Amino acid sequence: MGRIRGSFFWGASLALFVVGAVHGAAPDFSRNIRPILSDRCFTCHGPDDATRTSKLRFDREESAFAELASGGFVIVRGKPEESELIRRVKSDDPVKRMPPQYMGHAALQPDEIEKLEAWIRAGAPWQSH
Repeated sequence: MGRIRGSFFWGASLALFVVGAVHGAAPDFSRNIRPILSDRCFTCHGPDDATRTSKLRFDREESAFAELASGGFVIVRGKPEESELIRRVKSDDPVKRMPPQYMGHAALQPDEIEKLEAWIRAGAPWQSH
């Protein structure tokens, strides 16, 4: 009888873990991702023509998933390790790191990077306003 209860306990625990992992895998774009992009990226990559310093825009889906001149892609759905966005926010190089250190911007916090990676890993679902 103890084996049955133990098996049930571990089976139920595993099921809860899997369900939690699935539900926690994709941060909500509007609640978790857009605020990061808006707060940390829109100054240079946003909708304001007066402050935007780049053709790359994070306020438009087609731009966020665009191919770069280098041949890479800004965001590769399902593959954070191939996404230039992740390479840049994790870079130790002050010239390559985004947001740019040389312009006085602080690096993203580890939890912000983790949310971006989880979102990309989950297919980077985009939501309009």
